[in-house]
Amino acid sequence: MSSEKEYILHTFRENFQHKKGKKICLYGTGKHTWELIHELKDYQIIGVVDFAYEGTEYNLLTTDEIKKQADFIVVVARPMLLKKIYMRIRKAIADISVYSIEGINIEQFLLERNINNCLHVASQFILSAEDKFLYDRSVEKLKALPRQEDGNLLIPDLYTFINIFMAPFFVNLFLWVTQQAIKKKCDLLLFQARDGYLFQKMYSEERSQYNKDLPDAFYFYASRQAVISAVNNSIEQENYRQYLKGFSLDKYCNIGIYDFGARGTVQYYLEQIMKRKLHGLYYMKLPLEIGSVEVNSYCGREMNFYQMKTFAQVFYPLLEAFFEAPHGSLKGFDRSGMPIQEEYIGNIDAKNHIYRATMDYYREYRSTWSEKTAPLISVQLLDALMEMIRSPQVKLTEEVRKEFVLRDSFHNETLNFADDILI
Repeated sequence: MSSEKEYILHTFRENFQHKKGKKICLYGTGKHTWELIHELKDYQIIGVVDFAYEGTEYNLLTTDEIKKQADFIVVVARPMLLKKIYMRIRKAIADISVYSIEGINIEQFLLERNINNCLHVASQFILSAEDKFLYDRSVEKLKALPRQEDGNLLIPDLYTFINIFMAPFFVNLFLWVTQQAIKKKCDLLLFQARDGYLFQKMYSEERSQYNKDLPDAFYFYASRQAVISAVNNSIEQENYRQYLKGFSLDKYCNIGIYDFGARGTVQYYLEQIMKRKLHGLYYMKLPLEIGSVEVNSYCGREMNFYQMKTFAQVFYPLLEAFFEAPHGSLKGFDRSGMPIQEEYIGNIDAKNHIYRATMDYYREYRSTWSEKTAPLISVQLLDALMEMIRSPQVKLTEEVRKEFVLRDSFHNETLNFADDILI
């Protein structure tokens, strides 16, 4: 995988090669902006705009200078932030084209996200009977939604939102994980806290009703904070080993571990503690800064933040937060091997709606395809259907919108995805 720097330089050259004669203004004051300015001397990069930056490192342009001199603006930022930045630029400068580094006109991109366009795109990825099932189901569910006076669709509650837009993706990922565990000949599957909470519940039902040959599985307490502490502190490690004794891991030869979006940090340190290799099964693998781990990714390849394109990739922290367990992050273990958790500050009622909406879809899908190994929905179709969330014709009640605000305890920050996603 190329580094972020290599990816951004290559992508910029590829998409703006034909505009070398144009005067370009970059938005953003991070390291990648600096790299573009100093590496692409054959482009007319006249300066930088960033309404929150007050440093002297860059040639900062005023809005008047941009209006007079620049032909267009290129936003150098992660895809997650593009909409917010575009709206910020548009508020200050009404009539200038704004592009991502992929050469996408952001205004055009936002305008094209209407329901009919999204459904048309989705229909191109119907490759099987199960794909047709989901597409038809989505259309019927959308038709049944209440409409506002302006004709826009209203998502009335969290259950409906999850059941239509999120549950199909999540259930497909779950089925992929179970199938990968069999393919990799795992005899034990660890569903890591907190991402694996609902998967463990789904797995119990899958194993008892559809495939009794699935390997053993446990809900397994682990976190970055806990495993790093355990590796660096002999007492913490002794406490973690006490917890591990309860799983009788020695009787298993090939252990898989599920995480959603991860670098593999937990897996790496767990391998040090357990003194054995694990097989990671992740939705998405991000670059690991230390060592290496064996991972199979639903996305197919390791990627940096700038390579994320689909809704699920770009907003994976939100999806991760939707489906995580209704308990706090793991801090460590006491001497008896009992987990010590942070206080949970989330909305238990909201979590219950999310879990019920997902399990209802899982049972609906499995009752339709009840064979031992369930067929998987096209990934492209799932992505296209989820993109409807960003349609200006889809409106969410405040009950739903407030769940787009989440707390990242590890980085000690609050993230509000509502303005980044919803139009």
